[in-house]
Amino acid sequence: MSVETRTPATLLRRAQLLLGDLAFHIGAGQLEFADLDAGVSALEDLFALLHYMRLRNDMTPIVRIAETE
Repeated sequence: MSVETRTPATLLRRAQLLLGDLAFHIGAGQLEFADLDAGVSALEDLFALLHYMRLRNDMTPIVRIAETE
């Protein structure tokens, strides 16, 4: 795994784990601010990196299904 792929892969796994924990805590009625804050932080980091990667690679934006109908 290269450095370029390791960072997004790590952030994706981090977000996956934190979102799984959030889903569990919400379902159990045990949601705490720290859990929510960690999930938001992970998603913000992931969004920023993916946005940067898209701009850097000059990729064509994904067309949403609703826009094609």
